[in-house]
Order: sequence, then C-alpha cells, then structure tokens
Amino acid sequence: MLDQIQNKIFSVIPNLNPLIFVSITVITSLYIFWKLCSRTRKNNSSVFDTYFIGSIFALLFGRVAYIISNYSDFNRYIWYWLPYEKYGDEIFLFRLLPWRFFRIWDLGLEVLFLCVGLLIGCTYWVIVAKKWKWSHLYIAIYTAGYTLLLLSIISIGKFTNNTFWFSQGTIMLVLLLVWSILRSIFIKVVIGIKEMKILLVTDIIFITLSSILVTRMYMLGTLSLVEKVGVISFITWTAIGLFYHIIDTNKATVIIEKVSSVRQVSVNDIRQQIRSKK
Repeated sequence: MLDQIQNKIFSVIPNLNPLIFVSITVITSLYIFWKLCSRTRKNNSSVFDTYFIGSIFALLFGRVAYIISNYSDFNRYIWYWLPYEKYGDEIFLFRLLPWRFFRIWDLGLEVLFLCVGLLIGCTYWVIVAKKWKWSHLYIAIYTAGYTLLLLSIISIGKFTNNTFWFSQGTIMLVLLLVWSILRSIFIKVVIGIKEMKILLVTDIIFITLSSILVTRMYMLGTLSLVEKVGVISFITWTAIGLFYHIIDTNKATVIIEKVSSVRQVSVNDIRQQIRSKK
C-alpha cells in the first residue's frame, strides 16, 4: 500500500532539475530558521548572516565528506594546474584535479554532513562571533538543520526512486509539521512562565524523536566509516546542545519569576504616601 502511494507521488512530481529542489530545500530551511528566530527579536540581517555562515560550513562539510566517501571516483582523474581544458573550440571547466573537487553544482554532497555542517557553522557564529544566548537560537539551528536533512532525503528518494529514503523523509516531515502546529497553538493559548515550560517539554520531545528517526534511518543500512562519523557528530551536537538549552532556559525562567514577584508601585500609591506624610 505504501509503495503504491509513493509510486503515485513519484509520478505526480515533475522531473525537474535537481538544482530546483536544492533551491527549495535551502529556502525552506532558511525560512524556518528566520521564523523561529523572529520570537527572539534578533536583527534580520544578523539572522541571515548566521544562516549564511552555516550554509558555507554545510557545503564544505558535505563536499569533503562526499570526496572522502567516493575518492575512488576522483582518483582516476589526472592533476592539472589550470581549471579548464581546451580541445579545439571546446572548453571543459573543472574537469580535472584538484579543480574537480569544487564541482558542487554536480550535487556531489553527503546530506548528513550538510546538516552537521550547518549545525556547527551556526553554533560557531552564535557563540563565538555574536555571543548570543544559547536558548534563543538552539531550536532554530536544530530545526533548520533537520529541515535541510529531511528535504534532501526526500529529494534523493524521489530522484533515485528509493522508496525507503522517501518514506523516511516523509515521516520526518510529518513529525516536523505536527510539532510546528502544536508549538503555534501553545504560543497563542499559553502566556508567561507556563508557556516557556510547555514549549521546553514540547521541544525536548520533538528533538528526541526526530534525532532517533535520523539515527534509525542510517542504522538500518550498512554504514561507511564517514557515515558513522556523521551520525555520531549529529547525535553529539544534538545532545550537548539540548543539555545547555535546558539549563539556559531554566535560568531564564528563574529570572522571570524573580522579576514578576516584585510588587509594582503605581503613581497613585506614591501620591497617597506623600499626602499621609503631610
């Protein structure tokens, strides 16, 4: 039944250029990152800079991991000092080593390391460059990386007719949508400290389930050494980041409770005190 549904979806989705799906993936991930950052009241330019730096790390990590995993495909090419070859009137760009390493437009990228690179790049920019509060950006960074990964998995499943990858990516997408809807409802219905606690619990459940889905998907197959490193890196970043996110959020809750417990003094109270002294 599931295979029939997937085959129908494959037939409905047009055979567009893969670069179009890559563009949709990046734009969607950026939008989710920006949307989650909007509640922190960060400057839009700084938010975009954070994602841009993360994207550079993502491309770098994804490409290097792909080269290491498929080095036998690169090793058969000769090394040449110019980035092009000319045979008569025909010119071939970036076809030989080391220039072939930079042919990112061929989509030779390891998708798990795209996610890991985005997570590490954004983390560096948030903590080292901007020195922002970790609890403000952790959910946005994780969700952006998770979105980038799941849409990449769905795209690979579609273009390779791999029903397993497509189904796993679809499950990851459903989980993201359910979490987004619940989070939106809680934000509108609940206010104050209770909202922070409910959102924290909801986020912890989402991050735990989604990271388990990603790990399970890779563990069901035969992992290469590079993929094992990618899975371990993803789990490690997620666990450490979540730990500090919980600590940071609890600190913020304590501060809010202290501030809210202070009695507010109105102008009328001050006037009454002055009159009583007279």
